[in-house]
Amino acid sequence: MTKRIRFINTREPKNKTNEVVREAQEGYTVVVTRRGKPVVTMRPFDTEDLTEVPREESIYQALRREIQGRYPRLRDRSRQEILSEFERITTRIREGSKFKSAESMDKAVKGDPYDLT
Repeated sequence: MTKRIRFINTREPKNKTNEVVREAQEGYTVVVTRRGKPVVTMRPFDTEDLTEVPREESIYQALRREIQGRYPRLRDRSRQEILSEFERITTRIREGSKFKSAESMDKAVKGDPYDLT
């Protein structure tokens, strides 16, 4: 079976909603692009689309577990102690940096030290 794919820009779903939905319903995979890059896919409905995949843990929980595994002393600190330490480190970094802001650093990294963009 050949998979039928159609690429459209973001204006088409707005201007031709019924036509685009009908194509997806008839078996096309409709890929909506913005500035040539795919952003949304429409395809025929399947009852499996309604079943939710159970997640063991959220991304936040996984990240927290990973950090606590690397730095076990953080488990014993209060939220206020961690925030205070973060502020202390951030201030030291800012004072030692030649850049006045994150934007100026970003421009220098991208090769625009004269603020032309």
